[in-house]
Amino acid sequence: MTLFLDRNNIFYHGTRAKFDTFRPLSHFGSYSAAQECVLLCPCQKDETLDIRHEYSIQMPPSFKNDSTYKIIPVQLNLTNTYEIDDFGGSSDINYFQCVVLYHIVHDLKLNNIPYFYDYIFTEPFHIPTPDVKKELQTDNLYNTTAQQHACHTPEQVNRYHLYQQRMIQYFEHLGYDGFNYTNRREDRGHTSYIVFRPENIARMDLGQKITPREPLEIHADYQIFPCRKMAEFEKILLRKAESSHACSMDIKQTIWSNINNLRSRPSVIKSAYRAREYYTKLLTTDILPKIQDIGTQKKYGYHGIYTHTFQVAQFAIELAISVGTDPLPVILGAALHDIARTHDDDDFTHGPRGAAIARNFLTQNYNHLFPETIDKIVYAVQYHTQGTIAPDLISACVWDADRIRLSWEMGYHEKYFNTAYGNYIASLPPQMSDNGRLSQEQYMKNQNKFLRRHNIKTR
Repeated sequence: MTLFLDRNNIFYHGTRAKFDTFRPLSHFGSYSAAQECVLLCPCQKDETLDIRHEYSIQMPPSFKNDSTYKIIPVQLNLTNTYEIDDFGGSSDINYFQCVVLYHIVHDLKLNNIPYFYDYIFTEPFHIPTPDVKKELQTDNLYNTTAQQHACHTPEQVNRYHLYQQRMIQYFEHLGYDGFNYTNRREDRGHTSYIVFRPENIARMDLGQKITPREPLEIHADYQIFPCRKMAEFEKILLRKAESSHACSMDIKQTIWSNINNLRSRPSVIKSAYRAREYYTKLLTTDILPKIQDIGTQKKYGYHGIYTHTFQVAQFAIELAISVGTDPLPVILGAALHDIARTHDDDDFTHGPRGAAIARNFLTQNYNHLFPETIDKIVYAVQYHTQGTIAPDLISACVWDADRIRLSWEMGYHEKYFNTAYGNYIASLPPQMSDNGRLSQEQYMKNQNKFLRRHNIKTR
């Protein structure tokens, strides 16, 4: 499903090309992500062909001051996006092969490749050229009169576009209108989107506006085709993608050590587990070290940064995942909620005092966040001691996370909680009962086991 996406939110695309209409499968994210794509990408992308050139262009030292690049603000009209891993922002055929293979193995839970895989990735490169052009013209997603470019002839370009068009049609038949992924490289931790159709993109620099529409109708036609055994080269392709992800995240992937385990576990569980691991490491290696000296909160002790705040942030990550919202704003709110505390006794004004510190910190260190997102984080910090009914998911997750341990010590009452999972964790019994229900003691043991397994240390 679409993560934390509102039509009023502004996203950005970085480019050095001139064009009026975006191509299908364009990437959009935060301002910082768009800027990093332009400044740091070693390869030049052609905005018209959507094909990464096979040669590398060395950027001159003065490139950062080059006025030819542009950051384009847009609004996106998306209702349901398919979550994928960040394979590095590439747009070549291997990238989308990995996307579809993930869908087949993770969501369809198959160790076989259905016919539609060949239909998308193999057939476009073997059918006659007139048939390629004829099919492209039936949807008009791509221009069949593309000019020769670099290493690619017009015929090659049309065949590349046909496989992309077929893949888009396949995911649209499943009810999706784009992809979303958590950035692992540019502006890490922020959610970016890949949009299937240009009409779902409104360029704010040109005064365009999005037009609301009904969600796509779901069809399952593609899943009835006969299957063939997964070829070895496809397994190698998936392993390569996993390996690349592991190197960038310093996380040892074991998915392919036992394919039967992969098939038996729902993809949503694996996705949540990876997200929890990623954001916990982001919390300990990046966020907490940044905030440890900006306020009056002690580093250790009952309400310390590396004791209480760290625990609250762990709860907050799980709560954000449980409600399907972007974990980054939530853990920032959790990390900053007690930043103005001066002692462990009752202090009902540390929330408002902390709000000013939080806003200044977010403005200086996370200015790529949308202004309304920063406002919500600050609100969560300011009212976490007295708020009851949360006005948004950020406050809901931050407040629930802070109150879980309070409920464990002073008694649980559901009126203080805004999320279903927060209610559940707060209501756990201290020790295992006869009915076999999870206890507070077991829950904490599981959390500590998770940290040890991934070698996560607070200090």
